[in-house]
Amino acid sequence: MKRFSMKKIIAIVGLSILCITTVEANPAFARQVGMDCAGCHFQSMPKLNSFGREFKMQALL
Repeated sequence: MKRFSMKKIIAIVGLSILCITTVEANPAFARQVGMDCAGCHFQSMPKLNSFGREFKMQALL
């Protein structure tokens, strides 16, 4: 078994981080978790309320 050099490990981790996508919800997601869109959003849909911001931060961990 070959040993990985530190540069290869850093490169793999770096590329993995670049491949992470953003968290995006849609109406199907709202149905899946049993909440309507207003559970996380204000009336202006892109804007998150306090629950939505907290949920997004937990999803990014």
